[in-house]
Amino acid sequence: MIDGERKAPTGTVTFVFSDIEGSTVRWDSNREAMQAAVRRHDELMRDCIKANAGYVFKTIGDAFCVAFGSAESALAATLQAQRSIAAQGWSAVGGLRVRMAIHTGIADERDDDYYGPTVNRVARLLAIGHGGQVLVSGAARSLIEERVIPEIHLVDLGMHRLKDLSTPEHVFQLGAEGLAADFPPLHSLDAVPNNLPAQLTPLVGRDSEVAEIRALVELSRLVTLVGSGGIGKTRTALQVAAELARADGAWFVDLASCEDPSLVVSAISAVFNVPDEAGGQHLTDRLAMALQTKKLLIVLDNCEQVVEAAASAVNKLLQSCSELRFLATSREGLGIAGEEIYRLPLLPVPPEEETLSPDRLMEYGAAALFVARARATQKSFEVTDENAGLIGEIVRRLDGIALAIELAAARVKVLSVSQLSQRLNDRLKLLTGGSRTALPRQQTLRALIGWSYDLLSEIEKSVFRQAAVLRGTWTLEALEAIWLDESVSGDVLDAVTALADKSLLVVETGDEQNRYRLLESTRDFALERLIERGEFETAARRHCEYFAVEAARLDDRFWGINSDVWVTLVRSDIENYRSAIDWGLSAGGAEASAATIVASLRWFYWAVATGEGRSAIERIDNQSIETFPKRVRALLTLSAHMLGGTLAQGVDSVREAERLLADQNDLKTHAESLMVLADAMGKTGDLHGSALSAESAVAQARSVGIPIQLGSFLSSAAYALALAGDDERARAFLDEAEPIVRRSDDRPTLARLQAIRAELLFAAGDTAAALACSREAEATYRERSNPAWLNVVLLNEASYYLAENDSAGARNVAREALTLARRRDDAFKAAVAIGHLARIAAEGGCAERAARLTGFVDATYARLGSVREPTEQRGYERTRQLIAEAVSEDRVAALLDQGASMSQKDAEEEALAVPSPA
Repeated sequence: MIDGERKAPTGTVTFVFSDIEGSTVRWDSNREAMQAAVRRHDELMRDCIKANAGYVFKTIGDAFCVAFGSAESALAATLQAQRSIAAQGWSAVGGLRVRMAIHTGIADERDDDYYGPTVNRVARLLAIGHGGQVLVSGAARSLIEERVIPEIHLVDLGMHRLKDLSTPEHVFQLGAEGLAADFPPLHSLDAVPNNLPAQLTPLVGRDSEVAEIRALVELSRLVTLVGSGGIGKTRTALQVAAELARADGAWFVDLASCEDPSLVVSAISAVFNVPDEAGGQHLTDRLAMALQTKKLLIVLDNCEQVVEAAASAVNKLLQSCSELRFLATSREGLGIAGEEIYRLPLLPVPPEEETLSPDRLMEYGAAALFVARARATQKSFEVTDENAGLIGEIVRRLDGIALAIELAAARVKVLSVSQLSQRLNDRLKLLTGGSRTALPRQQTLRALIGWSYDLLSEIEKSVFRQAAVLRGTWTLEALEAIWLDESVSGDVLDAVTALADKSLLVVETGDEQNRYRLLESTRDFALERLIERGEFETAARRHCEYFAVEAARLDDRFWGINSDVWVTLVRSDIENYRSAIDWGLSAGGAEASAATIVASLRWFYWAVATGEGRSAIERIDNQSIETFPKRVRALLTLSAHMLGGTLAQGVDSVREAERLLADQNDLKTHAESLMVLADAMGKTGDLHGSALSAESAVAQARSVGIPIQLGSFLSSAAYALALAGDDERARAFLDEAEPIVRRSDDRPTLARLQAIRAELLFAAGDTAAALACSREAEATYRERSNPAWLNVVLLNEASYYLAENDSAGARNVAREALTLARRRDDAFKAAVAIGHLARIAAEGGCAERAARLTGFVDATYARLGSVREPTEQRGYERTRQLIAEAVSEDRVAALLDQGASMSQKDAEEEALAVPSPA
């Protein structure tokens, strides 16, 4: 007992925790003076605590942990202590400031010490404060306000996520005469960038492991937590990340849905908004560039099913990013040099022979977790002398596996501890053959899930099984559409509620609708049961068909809502779309549904995942495409053209797609096809035909009357008209489009309008205004990670800089544009960028290099069947003029031939090597 003069308060307790800010530095600089200062600090603290009936139950160095029977006493002691400390002269140690935190709640008191979430919460609250600051929790504040203490006031600091990842805390700052008032922002999770998911329950029984893992992460750039499924690797890793969030944040990447190893880098990139256009090594390099200077901690979760791909990605990023650290979770190590493997132990369980009191039971992490989760399920649950031994037996038979314990604890709503113990014993003996310790723990977890499954009603079992075909998170409507079982009756919503109550289903709350997911271990179990019963093929088919309908509905909404919102809607179900495409293309008779999804997501692929979209189109069997509905065939053709694929390279193919859509009585999509046709014609040099098709698209959009589509098509038509030489009509279209687009508050569409206006300004000779307008568009595209249009804008800006005789500026943006194009595998845009760099080489005296690059560009345009736009043509003519002035005619011909035979890679590397102008 620290404070032998008082009895520890029980029931609802108000805690005050305190420590000295920066004490370690002071001890290192002047140990003798600091020793005297801390002695005086301790005297002042104890005097104030004693005067207000506080109970000091623990001291750690200069930190005090104090319990009070009332919030008023705690507040009085805190205020008195801060004033007493502030009144002292601490010049010998360069000043001394103490931070304090006040929180109220119920805690477990054992052997004159306190345990439980309330104690952990006040410690976390203290950790975000500053020296001289007193922080008050929302719970303590409500009690303080009830007593109306005139001399103090509370400053609302807002909601803050503490580093326990639980529900955000409403934090207040104590204000009074003699207390400092101004402090830097709190050290909460909100102070650093992160996407660490909030946790509904605190981490229990892992304090020592968290401390050990923290120490490893501080020393090693890759730490992998290994252990069996359900042991608590993810939750422990998240807690470590919360406590060690670095300057640029802590970021969570879940690989649970990545059965395809090629999507590992995509999953990491998505967290950092690095778009997946071409996939593969290009994306890894781009991600490395984005993170190169960042001080980050990345939690890479569930690596086991894609361990080789995860290892490759982590190794590449660690080599490229010196300040990057990884904390991975897996059932095996990644096998990378320098990796520190931490084998997460089972939660401690009481030995079989020990007689357990309630206090003794709670010293074991497994039992503490069971009790915490049981209380969350049943508020009246209590540990007694009668059930303590049974609880010890339950967690011991569950081997301290966290998920198994949580699943068992969820049953206290309907079973007594005695009933739970009996059922658990029988089930585990049945499934393990009487020798559980001889089997892998994953098999023990499987046994427990099987036991939990057997307790379900028939409809709950059916819904649970069929939910296994869903990936990532999903809506109730998706499950209702997929579930079909004529052998049982009941309501899916009731079954989902029951499954969530029994911890077999995770509910993720949202502003507009909740989404759901299965834990991966339970999903694996459900999938096995689904396959065993011969239900998988039917459920997978319904899944594919449902998401084909959903994708088509989203496609129908594209022109009616903000494009950012639309992309977010696609992202929310992207794992299900991918799964449906994979199954649909591998199962006979489902190719049309898979193709419908691919075609319907064309704008998503074009904006953020060009490589994924192109790959999906290439997987569609060219032989079976003729069996698809006309609309699907047409949209696939448009998609392939938009994504630069091989399915529809020519104008004739796009024209046929437009004809098919004209027969569908869908004016909105037909208008889209006319605009895509205009783009295809423009690329082949038919500028007049392109303008006519664009005007037809606008006329069609006017009849449809959707503002976003009309504004977008007016902008595109303005560009086509300008290329065709009708500048006056182009400006009129653009002036009409701008207010429409601004009212829609669709920033990507507005940026595209600005990029097109920049082109018109440039054509009119106002290069400075064109650059200013283009940079606004560029900023939006960078913010929105829209590589397709960013590429276009950069290529345009290269022309503007060249017109201003700013070869250095032109080289910078042309190099970036070329880098973007090669990552997106866009040969056309790469050729435009190389053409700009050829001119810069010619103007810089590298005429032979310019000639080779020009030869390559000429060959590329010929191969693609494309022609140069007027601005590019003028730049090209200038390049040829400079080459002719410096190199003989025969030599030029030879150099052009050399360039025409260059590989794409060699030409790109030679263009990137064009030196900066002197």
